[in-house]
Amino acid sequence: MNRREFLKLGATASLGMSALVLNACGGEPTPLPEKASERKPAPSAAPEATDAEVAAVAEVAAVAAKIRIKPGYALGGWDFGCNAFSELHTAYTKKHPDVAVDKAACSFPFDAEAALEAVKPASDLDTFLWFNSAIEPARRGLAAPLDELFRSTPEKSQQDWHTALLDCNRFEGRLYGLPIAASVSSLMINEVFFEESKLPVERERFPKSWSELRKLASQFVHFDGDRIDRALYVPDPISMGLAQFALCAGAGGIFDPDKNQFTLQHEGLIELLAFFSDWLKADYRSNAARLGQESAYFMRGVDGIDSGDILWGTYYQFSVASVAAQKFSPMPFPTLSGTGNAAGVSGLAYGIMPQSKNAESAFKFISELASGPLKTFGFLGDLLPARKGSKELPAMSKLRSLRGETYAAKFAAFYADQLAQAQPLSNFPLTAFVDKAAEPVLRDVMAGKTQAKAALQALEKTLNQKLAN
Repeated sequence: MNRREFLKLGATASLGMSALVLNACGGEPTPLPEKASERKPAPSAAPEATDAEVAAVAEVAAVAAKIRIKPGYALGGWDFGCNAFSELHTAYTKKHPDVAVDKAACSFPFDAEAALEAVKPASDLDTFLWFNSAIEPARRGLAAPLDELFRSTPEKSQQDWHTALLDCNRFEGRLYGLPIAASVSSLMINEVFFEESKLPVERERFPKSWSELRKLASQFVHFDGDRIDRALYVPDPISMGLAQFALCAGAGGIFDPDKNQFTLQHEGLIELLAFFSDWLKADYRSNAARLGQESAYFMRGVDGIDSGDILWGTYYQFSVASVAAQKFSPMPFPTLSGTGNAAGVSGLAYGIMPQSKNAESAFKFISELASGPLKTFGFLGDLLPARKGSKELPAMSKLRSLRGETYAAKFAAFYADQLAQAQPLSNFPLTAFVDKAAEPVLRDVMAGKTQAKAALQALEKTLNQKLAN
């Protein structure tokens, strides 16, 4: 086999395979001597390969030798397109020339069930980014445990993750996801209204218990005949979500990961639900029992009610720019007892598919992406970093320009404190289904149609039946 034939073979089979073929050709037995009359003239030598040909074969071989990673994204309605990740992947391959990142597979159905089903048949994926914790993909067998790979990283790196965010991605004692960003729940107060009303705007003087907040809010409920046209705060556990409401009740959580079952019949949760129901009946004449049909994300009242002076929500829902422009400041959620912290944290998570043949390389890939600056992700600009070591909150420069350095520093300090004390808000399966199932149940309690204890008992049974199926 001459050099030209070797080069042709190398262009399709890679340089390593060509070498094997060439070695094999050298192992043929020596032929018997030919008679002079039978000898044929020697063929003319093939021309030497050009530099361009040699380079082309080398390039093919280099590409074939790279570790290939195929990422997938199932983001529940955040249809910003796969192009949002191309810049990130390009930067990663420049830093790691031995790795090739394939074009991402994307799925954007809003419904969690549909998003997970869309990922399931993609058997060639190595990694995924899920719009919530990795517990539900893990429960469905769509995520590989990361404990061994995580323990192989430096101890300093392991400790740099916010504990509650890692706990959001543990299922049956194992870690299935690396959080890429966080969103912490809190209340927001309208500083302009508070100052005009001679109300304190300092965090230390904000109501610590729901009873204190009720006493404050009752002073600013205004009726126009039988209709409420203004309220400082609307008590609405439906929009808050069941998990956040449980944290405010001091119930801890709504799911027992050791027993793999939902546990809703906490005394604190029952007491706070009954408290909210009475609050609505006494102070709002039950007119607000239907509230919560629109989210505080829109920063407006419901059914014409001006309830925009104390709002609940998450860091992501409020967003730095809109909060700053409207002069809102964050405050911790009150609790039933007036002690403790009711901050709940959730976040997006990277994971590895069980069928990945490059688990170690895939873990390095998601680790680096998860720990990188969030500014690379345009769509995550208003989320918090998942790592303690991140010094700068996203969009903080915008906050400084709108409100000044002092306010920006106060804002950053508040969320750093909240993250340090936060409890997992999504460390349970069926995340999307839970609030969907809870909404009509809680609405009946708020309207006085059902007792809190009986309602939670029935909801717990429903959730555990769904979990079993």
